[in-house]
Amino acid sequence: MKAGETVTLQVINTWHQTQDYLWLYGRHYPETITIVNRGHVIIGTRFTDRLNTDVNTGSITISNLTVHDTGVFSFFTLNRVLKEAFDLIVHDNAIDVTEVDVLEGNDVTLDPKLGRLKNHQVRWMQGESCVGEPIVVFENNMTSIKESFESLLLLNPCTAELTFIGITKDLSGSYCVRIEDSGFVETTTKFFITVYDPVSVPHITEAQTDITAKTSIETQSAVSGICSARCWVENSFNVILSWHRGSEIIMNTSDPDVSNNLTLTLEIQNESIYSCRAENPVSNKTAALNSRLWCSAHDITGDTGWIIGVIVGVGAPVVMVLVIVAVLHCYRQRNRNSGNNKSSLGMREQPTNNPNLQGSDEPLLLNSRERNYRTRNDE
Repeated sequence: MKAGETVTLQVINTWHQTQDYLWLYGRHYPETITIVNRGHVIIGTRFTDRLNTDVNTGSITISNLTVHDTGVFSFFTLNRVLKEAFDLIVHDNAIDVTEVDVLEGNDVTLDPKLGRLKNHQVRWMQGESCVGEPIVVFENNMTSIKESFESLLLLNPCTAELTFIGITKDLSGSYCVRIEDSGFVETTTKFFITVYDPVSVPHITEAQTDITAKTSIETQSAVSGICSARCWVENSFNVILSWHRGSEIIMNTSDPDVSNNLTLTLEIQNESIYSCRAENPVSNKTAALNSRLWCSAHDITGDTGWIIGVIVGVGAPVVMVLVIVAVLHCYRQRNRNSGNNKSSLGMREQPTNNPNLQGSDEPLLLNSRERNYRTRNDE
């Protein structure tokens, strides 16, 4: 049944209308909720005006059910002979579910926050419906744990806290606890556990450029002198990748498709300490970047920035023409410099009428020292 609904507990066994009877609620210390004696009905205080007794059939009807109505209902004759018993469970969709996030391999405790309990029973169940076979039971001062969970669970019987030891991802899911006092359901609490892998360490690399893709944003950034850095991390469930400048979040990204790495490219425009952070609800890892050192070490433009600008701006055919013109200019300049060097050394062609030098192998270019020497010999 669900909270807010109406239920009728119908007596099936045949009995005489004139027979007196009563209904009890509770398992170990039951409470009388209605008595029929010689056709007169006496209603107990637990359900008050929500309970209606049909004297002719012996059935009872309870309206506007709540989760606290969950429990055992018993039909007795006045001489305490049991005729019928019903185990009623009422689910409340409005019950808040406590979300619990935990790193795989860690211990985690589910706490109903009830303080210390007395004369109570505890039933922990796996699943959100709070029905089925319990995984842990505390009853009659004894704790019983389902065999498949024996090495994984610890129960604090005084507070009903349930601890998972070294939890694994296959234990993710819904859990529910029912606390009963003297057979009456006092509270129902639901939990949902999500077990996470530890997040990976993010990596900061250069913002790679594709030389053949001249129009790529990263290439344009390199040409314009904007310093960039690329951060990436291996993706997993609920991971967020973000760039920070101090406490300020500059950008972030996530992707439910865990087969894709998460990537963020940052254009650095201010000298500062930046950090790239990868995080999930239970863990985080950070990589730091000093923009001044990074941009100095990864300066793409430098003295050749204009060449890169020409390549991207005008294309390869025009560049070839410019290169040829530059080579010719350098060649002419070298020839001009060669002529100037000859003049600076005082070297020039010297015609001669000396017959002794006709047909000789001596050089025709003489420096001043050689001319003086030969003049003295001629005299």
